[in-house]
This record gives sequence, C-alpha cells and structure tokens, in this order.
Amino acid sequence: MFDLIDALLFDDVFVQLWEPQYDAIAHDEAEYQSLIQAVRKDVDSIDAIREGTLKRILNWKSARTKGYVHWWNYGLYIETVRDCLSMHGDDRLDAICKLPGVRERVGSTILHFIYPDTYPIFDIRTLEALRYLGADLGKSFSVNNYYRFREYLISTQVVLNRWTLRELDRAIFAFHKRSPEIFGATLGNGRRAQSTTHPYYCPRSGA
Repeated sequence: MFDLIDALLFDDVFVQLWEPQYDAIAHDEAEYQSLIQAVRKDVDSIDAIREGTLKRILNWKSARTKGYVHWWNYGLYIETVRDCLSMHGDDRLDAICKLPGVRERVGSTILHFIYPDTYPIFDIRTLEALRYLGADLGKSFSVNNYYRFREYLISTQVVLNRWTLRELDRAIFAFHKRSPEIFGATLGNGRRAQSTTHPYYCPRSGA
C-alpha cells in the first residue's frame, strides 16, 4: 500500500467541466463498460483473462501491441494473471510487465480492468496533464513512476469521492486533448488537436 499525498491537483469544478467532454473525443465508453463486465466474468469463472478478452483490451488501448503478444503461449498470460490476483498489490505491475508484449501502459490497463477502483490507466496525456497541474512526477513510463502517478490519482479520488477513477481519468484526458495551447497543437499522427469550445478552466491558472 501507499501513503496518500496531501496535494489536490484539481477540484470538483475541473472534473464537472472536463469529464463530460470525453465522449465527444474518444467514443469508447461503451466498449470500456463492456470490458469491465467481460473481465469480471472471466476472473469469476477462470481466475484469469480469456484470450479473446485480452485482444479486446488491446484493441481498446493499443491495437499494435497485439503483434508483440505471444498468443501461441497464452497459458503464460493466464498463469501470470492468476499470480497477480494472489500477490501484494505493489508487485502486480512488475509481474505483468514481464509478459511478452506488455509494458507499463498496457500492463496498467490490464490491471485497471481487473481492479478498476485501485489501478488507474497509465497514459501519456494523463501523465503530461498531471505534471502540468503540479504533480511531482517524472516523464518516464517506469513502474516506479506509475506507482507515484497512482498515488496522486487515488489521493485525489479519496477527496473527490463522488467521482470514480475512470471519471477522473476521462476529465484529465479531455483537459489534455482540448488544451493545445498548453500541450501542443498537433497529435502524434499529425492531426490537429481540438480546442475547447467551453469556458476554459484549470485550477493551476485559476481561470
């Protein structure tokens, strides 16, 4: 476990403004909710994640990762997930990232679908936004940086307890995506970022 961080990076008003904007950006919430149910059924029935469910998770998060997974040896993935279910929480990401094709961002996503209330998804937009809002986080996608990232989000969720981790993630993602004046005007694939058409609000600026 970890100690909660006494540093609220954003407030309820921030989440109220940005969280609803996520659906105009990503269009993936229905599949997210379906995957939450699918993973719960898999874990309840076989104490692991079925191959088809993992493929859906990767399609949702990072489809190119499927090319690096050793599907011919899927038993290893089943065994590792089962091990994660029985081990100490702080060891899970290390364990799952030892699987072929699974790094910290994908590993955190797999763990999030198993433990949606305690494992936030490690994402470049979320990490950059938290750093901008004042989080003492490195730029790397390392296991150690993930657990610090997680501490910030869990600590915030404890205070803003009307919101789930998923809803906080949606708000932060939307804030980043619709703030090209802060994070850059183009995305990785060359498309221009979408400027917000709503009143701008960021706790750091107070505006």
